[in-house]
Amino acid sequence: MFHAKFSTYRLALLAGAASLTMAVAAPASAGVSWGSTPGGGNPNGLSSSQAGTTTIDFNSGAAPGFAGGAVTGPGTTSGQYAQPLDDTSRYYSVGPSTSSPSTLTLGSANNYFGLYWGSIDAYNTIKFYNGATLVASFTGLDINDPADGNQSSSATNRFVEFSFTGSDAFTSVQFLSTQNAFEFDNVAFGKVGGGGPNVPEPASAAILGMSLFGLGWARRRRNKHTV
Repeated sequence: MFHAKFSTYRLALLAGAASLTMAVAAPASAGVSWGSTPGGGNPNGLSSSQAGTTTIDFNSGAAPGFAGGAVTGPGTTSGQYAQPLDDTSRYYSVGPSTSSPSTLTLGSANNYFGLYWGSIDAYNTIKFYNGATLVASFTGLDINDPADGNQSSSATNRFVEFSFTGSDAFTSVQFLSTQNAFEFDNVAFGKVGGGGPNVPEPASAAILGMSLFGLGWARRRRNKHTV
């Protein structure tokens, strides 16, 4: 009888511990929201309308803060890189033909990032770091499904914006592509809006509440049988 009661209590404790682990072990992209706008119709490519940001458009041939990859265009070079939809200006390319990865190192912490991502491929990857810590990672497939590199579709040529919530931030951005190529233009970044400490996501808060309830239930059962 005692063994049965002890097992119930122990199982409740284990379940609570597991639930607490799930609540704090958030995925790399948990503190980031993102959205995108279909591209096309602009010879300079789509760009950010977010106030308080800095934009790098590559039109002068310069890419301040970038290492790896290269400014390319205007136009498309078959088998190497393709201009984002309707973008007839210069842009940036990362891949075997220009080198990969490429890293944009910023001088301070930021919570907003945007780019006109051309012909999105599943093998394109963007990673955000805060110092040496990876805080978020996305592939082309996360942004659009299918991510088949279609050069003439607005669905796979999009201005993509990432917003980091609460205290989350990034100090550098890495672009990777295992094939030709990861092309983008009009990179925008900045520290925008307010910000404060992160709060649990609804699912995590629910799990935490359930675990606490389970611990309380087991404790009441133990007390009832030991009176």
